[in-house]
Amino acid sequence: MEEIKHTPGRNPYAPPEATVADVVQPETRGPRPTTVSWAVGLFWVDLGVGVVDTFLSWPPDWLSVAPVWVLSAFEAWVIWKISVGRNWARWVALLWVTFAVSLILLALGRGTLIVRSHTAVSDALSILVDGVALYLLFVSSGRRWFARPA
Repeated sequence: MEEIKHTPGRNPYAPPEATVADVVQPETRGPRPTTVSWAVGLFWVDLGVGVVDTFLSWPPDWLSVAPVWVLSAFEAWVIWKISVGRNWARWVALLWVTFAVSLILLALGRGTLIVRSHTAVSDALSILVDGVALYLLFVSSGRRWFARPA
């Protein structure tokens, strides 16, 4: 049988003594383009107008207000993540707006949409503002800023 040679004072079961650290990749994305800043600003305006419109069109009972706060907080978080350059947040915003528009169109098709003058105008402006914001994020320099560095 072959004899195993040990270094005196060294435990053969000890972990290696190499230093371990995470590799930090430098941010190569560059500064945020103006188009992305505009899109983020449009999303913030739309969120604010939507919250105000919600309180103008509902009686303020807690069962109807609580979901608005939760959804508004989620939307605010997604907007913030878009502003710091998270590509997935841009896609979440696209899905969010597509879902909202499809709900409005579905309600219009069924004739179940309750149309109040300020709500109809608010919904139309919201769709327009969100559409412009999404255009700025998915087309133009916004798309290139969110792309992964090669």
